[in-house]
Amino acid sequence: AYPARAGEVFARLERSYYEMGKFGDLIEVYERLLERSPRSPAAEVALADMHRRRGRPEEAMRVLQAALAADPGFQEARRMLVECYLQCGQTESALEEIDTLLGQSSGRPPRRAAADAVSVAPADS
Repeated sequence: AYPARAGEVFARLERSYYEMGKFGDLIEVYERLLERSPRSPAAEVALADMHRRRGRPEEAMRVLQAALAADPGFQEARRMLVECYLQCGQTESALEEIDTLLGQSSGRPPRRAAADAVSVAPADS
């Protein structure tokens, strides 16, 4: 168990590292945190965000996909995964994640699946 104010101390450390541009050190802190507490959604998203900001979206996607494997309903991870897919030019994958997000938030099936089921007659020219 962590001391009662550990979250506040960690937030200050995180902010300081970020302001000093010590992103590599911050990544190391997140990785150590995840070694001790593997299912820490905030740390997973923060680690992925640092990788994405450092121009390593593929590494960010690896972290996010692992988080989603453990918790498919983790919407924050899914939203960031969309950003990473777009950063890598993987538009189709980004659209699939957006469909999943829409389905999760509304409780309805994804829009694209419903749209694909409808056939549209060509317009008269």
